[in-house]
Amino acid sequence: MLAYTQGLLPTDNFEFLADFKADAGLSFITEITGLTAGPLQKDVLAKGDALRYELEPENAYDKYAVKLFFKDNYLGHVKLIHSRVFHNSNRILPVRVHSIESAGVLMQVFVKVGG
Repeated sequence: MLAYTQGLLPTDNFEFLADFKADAGLSFITEITGLTAGPLQKDVLAKGDALRYELEPENAYDKYAVKLFFKDNYLGHVKLIHSRVFHNSNRILPVRVHSIESAGVLMQVFVKVGG
């Protein structure tokens, strides 16, 4: 249950992340990191929007980094542990907006990977 919900609590920043294995039936929810790098207006994304991703093996901080985009808009990255699935998969994984928290700008965006 902790891996599925990430153990997120509104009172702290601690969370549990599962290290998923890339297989045909894989489906999980994760959060986009780095949204605060450039505030995006809340109307940029909607629930159900398909996102594209780019592997970033030359990233200085994480060789498994994965950038997420909606159309030409850079959104942020897949979380550190979850990004490995994209590098270990032998197929293109679908990524869709699952839910959005906003207050004029995007605060948190959760995406569904796979399925």
